Amino acid sequence: MGTLVNYLRWRGDIRFKYSPLNLMDAVALGQISYFDLRNVYVQGQRQTLGELYDRQLEDMSFNSTSLDPKDDAEEFLRAVDASERFRSAQVLDYTDIYDPDDDVQFSAMTLRLDDRSTVVAFRGTDDSIAGWCENFMISFTETQSQKMARDYLAKVLKWHRNVYVCGHSKGGNLAMYAACHMDDRQLKKIRAIYLNDSPGLCEDVVSEEQVRRIDPITTMTLPSDSIVGRIFEPDLSNKNIIKSNTSGPMAHSGYSWMIEDNGFVREESFSTVSNVINDSLDKYLRNADLEQRKKLVDGIFDTIKEGGYERLSDFKENGFAELFGVFKKKLGDSISNIQPKEMIMNTVDETRELIINKVDDIKAKLKKNDVKDK
Repeated sequence: MGTLVNYLRWRGDIRFKYSPLNLMDAVALGQISYFDLRNVYVQGQRQTLGELYDRQLEDMSFNSTSLDPKDDAEEFLRAVDASERFRSAQVLDYTDIYDPDDDVQFSAMTLRLDDRSTVVAFRGTDDSIAGWCENFMISFTETQSQKMARDYLAKVLKWHRNVYVCGHSKGGNLAMYAACHMDDRQLKKIRAIYLNDSPGLCEDVVSEEQVRRIDPITTMTLPSDSIVGRIFEPDLSNKNIIKSNTSGPMAHSGYSWMIEDNGFVREESFSTVSNVINDSLDKYLRNADLEQRKKLVDGIFDTIKEGGYERLSDFKENGFAELFGVFKKKLGDSISNIQPKEMIMNTVDETRELIINKVDDIKAKLKKNDVKDK
């Protein structure tokens, strides 16, 4: 078994015109969208992905905005750079917008493949507090990034057909939101939509009917330990539960998803961790109205910003526990009139312990492996 890096090494010499885009390519493109190309991309000038990556690697200026370890991101970047399948893709447009004051973190790229198809890849959440605030805002409102994604996709579909749309984490949410707002004529130009462990859409914002319109062309892929991808989990016909080489929150990384025999390794069901966390979120969301959800999200992120935090990396090593402390306090304040409050708060405590214990187990295993290597 291998991962995306192995896939790129196995199939990297086969161009898209000989083997069209597949599920693994879509996951790879979702990860590619995390790379910060602002220092090398020239707006309005067509450049290949290989040319942009070569320029980054020459001066070691490459930067991945994902939450994955830098070594994993660099290994993946070098595999993409050595892959003719992706090197030859033309970057037709690259957009990167960040506004912490308005809680906006949006980035997307449009690629032209050598089989004349087009890919729109929306970037997921980076480590900015603004990006994570948007993740929570989907529980009660349309976000600025969602509206930007809708306009971005509409612009691409004005000039292109045979379009693939994809994204990991929040990027998949943007892809889904944007596609749901396309009319029938625009949807006919979309060949497929790939959602990679991404949260769904609040029914108060997007209707079930809008989701049903895109169901025939949409594929959702989630690790068995999925957490983020099960928030407002959409009822889609084509859903893949797959194996990760790690567990808990770290399974969210597309770099960890396992591949065998030219396909992802399937799992029969979600894990206990995933189900417990999903149940706890459902209990809260089912009992809270839009105003209560808004109050909770505003309270959490106002508190974080008041603490001087702008990025998750600003938190100390015990940041997970610290974040859950803020979450529990604000949740308790916001659900004072929701019943049964005690049951919900107990579930939050149980979920916190489950995640922190899982993370501690993973850290212990990694430390043990480091000692063995030495």
